[in-house]
Amino acid sequence: MGDPSVSVIIPLFNKELYVLRAIDSVLTQSFHDFEVVVVNDGSTDNGPELVRRITDPRIRLIDQMNGGVSAARNRGIREARSELIAFLDADDQWMRTFLDTVLELRADYPEAGAYATAYRVVMPTGSVRDVIAPPKSCDGPTGILEDYFRIAHHAPVWSSAVAVLRAKFKEVGFFRQGVALGEDADMWLRIAANCSIAYSREVCAVYHYGCAGSACQTLPTRGVSLMKESLSQIEADARIPSKRKEAIRRYVRRYQLVTIRLYGLRGNGPYARLLLRDLGRKSLGRLRWLYMWVFLHIPPCILSLIHMCYATILSEWAEW
Repeated sequence: MGDPSVSVIIPLFNKELYVLRAIDSVLTQSFHDFEVVVVNDGSTDNGPELVRRITDPRIRLIDQMNGGVSAARNRGIREARSELIAFLDADDQWMRTFLDTVLELRADYPEAGAYATAYRVVMPTGSVRDVIAPPKSCDGPTGILEDYFRIAHHAPVWSSAVAVLRAKFKEVGFFRQGVALGEDADMWLRIAANCSIAYSREVCAVYHYGCAGSACQTLPTRGVSLMKESLSQIEADARIPSKRKEAIRRYVRRYQLVTIRLYGLRGNGPYARLLLRDLGRKSLGRLRWLYMWVFLHIPPCILSLIHMCYATILSEWAEW
């Protein structure tokens, strides 16, 4: 029996309420030549046992001590038998055509190194919105994402709606470990800096926001430093065009600003101000830097009120 066409990596940590839904969404795909590598990252609930009870021979369960989602994904990449690796978080799911769609992208765009699709976000309230790359980002219903770093803040590439050639990890490195949040954005930055990303506007995956045990509501404590480390490596890489490097600089600066605002809104002014000093006045211009400095010196009680209003607006926008 030969190697499968796709290896599906599912990192698992305390997701017993959702993992069977995720696996079922793989087993019911319209494409069947795959393996599923579930990496149990030291779960303390019944999730691994639920996986062991599944008798499908395409599923492998690998146990390891808890090392975080990056360690689990990296272990899955090393254990995978296919040259095409797709990722699915244990609390998310795929539409029936996800694998067929990414395989079609691989056939149609051989120059690409990664293949992503649009996805649906389901909020805890039940509201739904679809995340689809802006119309000008690629031609037609599928295509190569043009100027990825101009649209990256729209999050067109997401960890449960993407497949990557194994060879690309040898080029750009694995997911950075020891990070609770932001490790995936850093990975897509490194991949987009080194190769094209093929994209489909078809919604093929579902992101269940705010599930129990999810990291989505925490702040990226090392996300900024990860981005800066990657940017330094990209700056030193002579193979990457200067125009793309400049686009990456702008994207990383925008990521830093968003992170500073989030820390400010969450009441962690001292850390936000530290990040602002690190960013520097020259990066922002005097007026914008002054605006951020004033914003971050607003008393925590008022910032909390701003945060509540901000969260309400986000919720209403998501429902709209």
